[in-house]
Amino acid sequence: MKYKVKLIVNPNSGQRRLDDYLPKVLYILSKNGYMIDLAIIKNDADLKENTKNLKNYDYLLVSGGDGTVNSVINETVEQNIPLGIIPTGTTNVLSIELNLPTNPFEAAYYLVNKANPTPYDVGKFGNQYFGLMVSYGFDAHTISKVDSNLKQIIGRYAYALAGFSTLFTYKPEPIYVNLFDGKDPVKGFFVVVGNASFYGGNYSITPLAKMDDGLLDICIFKKKGVLKSISYIMDVLKGTHISSDDVEYYQVPKVRLITEEIPGQIDGDLAGLEKEHVDIEVCPQAITILT
Repeated sequence: MKYKVKLIVNPNSGQRRLDDYLPKVLYILSKNGYMIDLAIIKNDADLKENTKNLKNYDYLLVSGGDGTVNSVINETVEQNIPLGIIPTGTTNVLSIELNLPTNPFEAAYYLVNKANPTPYDVGKFGNQYFGLMVSYGFDAHTISKVDSNLKQIIGRYAYALAGFSTLFTYKPEPIYVNLFDGKDPVKGFFVVVGNASFYGGNYSITPLAKMDDGLLDICIFKKKGVLKSISYIMDVLKGTHISSDDVEYYQVPKVRLITEEIPGQIDGDLAGLEKEHVDIEVCPQAITILT
């Protein structure tokens, strides 16, 4: 069977050279009936132009990292075209979450041999969507300090270096979480709103989250300080943090975060969330992914 497919490629994602993977990926797809319209994007405007009016395509494939996938979701969610992922980013958390191959060649084989269109939830705040998570506090400040050139060389370890520096320089500000339950907002200093369970790789901050349950998972870290931050990090790595007395965990369809102008991130990229408050809600089964 033949499929007409648009393939969006971000050549700057991750550490792979385009010539090292794209020809083989194209060969795998075309040999198995995918008629490919290839778009190698250079910037946001390029991505917007190449994701307009996709009604004549059967599938939209994206080769890039989680940030690229997020951008594509934001441009196409209302078109409801099935999305296939060929991961070439630094961590590829969405592929891990959906139990998809994280190698681009294996992902291409999987798409043509096993994948089926499946509906999933996304989160939304304002007019922006996210597949994985939104957060305020420590991690967003860390992301803001990552050296992009170093990231190209050492990958995810650039985040670890930035995180170590952030431990001793970041001054947390309070974040108030309104759960719309008639109670006073919960105060924390690092808050993650997860649509998915995995975070930054093979570990989880919202471990009970599912992308098809119609809920957002809220993890609130209520204390601050260097020693407490180190303790939280160790607990997350061990998977025991949600049982801590100073961590609160909720599952809700909507939440409001109230804060001063502090860093925020969406799906691993800074996204201009320095606002007085932001309402975040789940959009059940709003996207279709080939899984």
